[in-house]
Amino acid sequence: MSSYPPSWGPYFWKIIHISARRLDLYSTSDAISAAKGEPMAFAERRAILHKFLADTPEFLPCDNCEKHAQMFLIQYPIPPLNPPQEEAKTFFYYSIDFHNHANQITGKRIVTYKEAEANFQPSYTEDQKLSEYQLARMQDSTRIKLLEGEIESMKLHGAPCKPTLNYTPLIAASILAAFFALLSLVMFLRR
Repeated sequence: MSSYPPSWGPYFWKIIHISARRLDLYSTSDAISAAKGEPMAFAERRAILHKFLADTPEFLPCDNCEKHAQMFLIQYPIPPLNPPQEEAKTFFYYSIDFHNHANQITGKRIVTYKEAEANFQPSYTEDQKLSEYQLARMQDSTRIKLLEGEIESMKLHGAPCKPTLNYTPLIAASILAAFFALLSLVMFLRR
């Protein structure tokens, strides 16, 4: 298999680093999870992101890169899913080590943890994230209630069901879900 597109690396590494950063957050932020009221989703997200890191070689569009990634994962296994609380950046640092391993093979510059942290520094606090999350949930709940009210009103008046809410975000999410389902199918068939 060829390495197409030729510049896939920076984008893929960014996904890996962001996923690792989130895995650290999910591994050490029980309070945020409990506040969201989704303890099961918290554990599931953590497991999904952990599996994503473990399956990284499967997604690489370059045979050599896939082999090198597999060798790295064998030589340096992914940290356990539940690291100690004091190791708040376990997975993020692991992703930097993983990236630096690839950089060393390709003759690129090694990045320090400090440089990487500066590039992936959250722009606001966890409390702000939680507040935004709660606000978004309330807005979603309000939209759903409005839509249900419109549909009920249309049924009562015999009007054709044509709600006025904007479906663009739902359509975009559906397209994204279809893309990932197709990507999973391609990866499955590739085996």
